[in-house]
Amino acid sequence: MGMSSVPLGELYAGAERHLKGCRGDVVYNASVEAAEWDEETSQWTLRTRQGGLVADYLVLALPFEATANLLPRMPPADGAEALAAQIERHQHGPICSVHLWFDREITELEHAVLLDREIHWMYNKSRLQPGRNQKGSYLELVVSASHRFAALSREEAIDLAVRELSEFFPAAATAKLEKAALVKEVRATFTVPPGIDAYRPGSASPWPNCVLAGDWIATGWPSTMESAARSGHLAAEAVCAAMGRSDAFLIPDLKPRGLMRFLRTASSS
Repeated sequence: MGMSSVPLGELYAGAERHLKGCRGDVVYNASVEAAEWDEETSQWTLRTRQGGLVADYLVLALPFEATANLLPRMPPADGAEALAAQIERHQHGPICSVHLWFDREITELEHAVLLDREIHWMYNKSRLQPGRNQKGSYLELVVSASHRFAALSREEAIDLAVRELSEFFPAAATAKLEKAALVKEVRATFTVPPGIDAYRPGSASPWPNCVLAGDWIATGWPSTMESAARSGHLAAEAVCAAMGRSDAFLIPDLKPRGLMRFLRTASSS
């Protein structure tokens, strides 16, 4: 079965339409500079670049470093220092991608995992995105959580990528490399060294009517889109519970099926 990609703009536009359909609003260019809690009204006031915003509930869906920067501008609260200490244990991990354009087809595979090499993933963009209507072959190679690869120069990274690609797909060794590009995202994800789960906070925060979200909180997943989505569900559940709406408002997680049933049982034992 083939795969197709959706431009991020379309995904974001759909989310905005949904929020507005639920009587919500999206405010752009309004980074939060500080947050104040009013005990009398039980409301939050957010100071932003575009002025003040008032809310009954606050969801801090920020990266861990942005959360750390905001903490000094949050109201004093028991547990705030402990949260800051947890965040200090987090570090970033880089993700690099090497884009290669060859004069001929390298492989018919749409996607492959390259084991025991510096390069981790191969995405055949020529097949995944046939609308490009281009000759030759366009491949994207991805390296996750590799500080060593991120430290390489452009030429070193591309040479290493082509060399390792040729081990799995010999056609790459004889094909002409017409163009290449290297993209480094040095702060792409948070790293997951042994023991990091002990420093990932839950959705509860030290402040009233305020919950945490983000791929870095305790979701049971690493730094992935799935973790971010799960954190959003946890935050929504917490807000619903605080509003007295703890009924079946949200769809629960799907039960594991097939091999995942046994892997989950083994990991929890």
